[in-house]
Formats: sequence, C-alpha cells, structure tokens
Amino acid sequence: MIKERLKEYRIVSQECSQLENRIKGLEAIMRRGSPNQTHRLEGRYRELVEELNRKLERLIAGQRELEQILDGLEPVERLVLRAYYIEGSKFEAVCKSVQYEAAQIYRIKKRALEKLEQL
Repeated sequence: MIKERLKEYRIVSQECSQLENRIKGLEAIMRRGSPNQTHRLEGRYRELVEELNRKLERLIAGQRELEQILDGLEPVERLVLRAYYIEGSKFEAVCKSVQYEAAQIYRIKKRALEKLEQL
C-alpha cells in the first residue's frame, strides 16, 4: 500500500500544478473580459475557484501526511524513496545521486518500505 501512495505522490503533484494553472487561467479570463462579461461570469468564476481550491487543499493534505510518514525514516532512506518514487528517477540514477552501489540502494529501499508498512 505504501508503494502505491509513494507512486501517487508524483501524480498528485502534477494534478496540483494543473489545478493551479486552471485557477490562473480563470483569473486571466476574468481580467481580460469586459465589465459586462466579468459581472455575468463572476459568480461561476468564484464557484470554480472555490471548488478547485478545495480539491487542491485535499491533495496537499494527502502529500503532507505522506511527508510526515517519511520523516520517520533515516535521511538516506527518505532520499532514496523520494528519488525513486516521488521524483521518478531510474534506479541507476538513484545509485549515482547517493553514490552507493545498486545492492546497497536495493537494501535501503527494501528496509525503508518495510519500516513504512509497519507504521
């Protein structure tokens, strides 16, 4: 289960960025519109922005929860899991970034996931 949550983190980050861009896009439309158009769209605009903000808050809350769980790990374990699952780095890139052999990274990753499953 924890692996799935870690994998979802990256997707959730992308979704948060998309929601933020949609909000900015709506704001730009409201600024460009004529006063008459802006007045007509204002209620719907506010509803959409509030809806997007609520969704964004839920997504961010889930990410914060996962970050708190990761804080229970050793620094190298957090680094490996973040690089591999959250940032989507290839296994070889993770090895290179922390300057450990592949077998060590595999053991660190396995140990960290086992710790997280026990929480």
